[in-house]
Amino acid sequence: MRKRKCHAYEVPEIGLGTNNSFDIRTASDLDDRKDLLLKTRDLGAALIDSSPVYQEVEKVIGKALPDDKSDYMISTKVWTSGKRAGLNQIIQSFAFLQAPFIHFLHVHNMLDWETHIETIEKMQDDGKVGLAAISNSNSSNAFPEMIEVMETERVQVVQVPYNILDQKAAEEIFPVAEKYSQGVMIMMPFNQGSLFRFKRRSKIDMEPLEAIGIKTWSQALLAWILTDDRISCVFPATINIDHLIENIGASGLPKLDDDLKKHVESEAARCLV
Repeated sequence: MRKRKCHAYEVPEIGLGTNNSFDIRTASDLDDRKDLLLKTRDLGAALIDSSPVYQEVEKVIGKALPDDKSDYMISTKVWTSGKRAGLNQIIQSFAFLQAPFIHFLHVHNMLDWETHIETIEKMQDDGKVGLAAISNSNSSNAFPEMIEVMETERVQVVQVPYNILDQKAAEEIFPVAEKYSQGVMIMMPFNQGSLFRFKRRSKIDMEPLEAIGIKTWSQALLAWILTDDRISCVFPATINIDHLIENIGASGLPKLDDDLKKHVESEAARCLV
C-alpha cells in the first residue's frame, strides 16, 4: 500500500469507509466485519473512517477491531450543537470505538465548529486526539464556509466528496488545503454507488486502462481520484472482502495521464445512467 502525507501523518492512500456498510443484525455479521478489519490491516489499509451519525457503526467498529489497535488509524466526527453535547458525543465515540486515541476528529458540516474545535484542541493537548479536522458531505453549497474555517489554520485536515461526477472540491478546496498544508480525505469516491449504475447493454471499455494494470471499473475510479497529488487518502466503503481487495489494488498503480483520465470520464458519460 502506497502512503501519502496527511499533514503530520503518513497514511495509506486507500482506507475504509463505513457509511451504510457496518450495520449488523447477527453474530455472523459481526464476524464478517472482524474479518474485514483484519484484512485492512493485513493489506496496509488500516485507516477506518466513521461517524456517530452512522447509526451504531462506532459500536460495531469497537467490537470488531482486535484488542491491539496499534496498527489502526481511526477517523470519526462530531456533529451536534453546544459544548456539553459535543463533548458528550466525543466521549461516547471513544467509548464505542474502544479506542484510547483518535487520529482524526472532524467537525462535521461545520456545525458549531468554533465550539467543537476548542474541545478538540484541548484533547490534542491532552494527547487523546491527533489532528483537528472538518468534513462536509454536501459540496453544492458548503465550500465557502469550509474555506473560511480552513483559512483560520485551526484545522489540519479536511474531508470532502470528490469523484468523476462531483469535481467541485478540486477547484475550491484542494488549492486552499495545499496552501495551508492541510490533509485532504475523500468521501463518496463512487458517488454513493451511482458510478456503478450502467445503462442497459453498456460496457466500459477497459482495454486502455488494463495496459497500466487497472483491472476493474472501481480501480479506474479510484485511480482517477488518486492521480491528484493533493489528496491524502480515499475512503471507499464496502462490507465485501473481495471488493476491499479490489479497491486496495488501485494503490501503487501508475497515475493516469491526461488521455486516460479523459477516457475514464468519457466512459462514465457513455455508460452510466
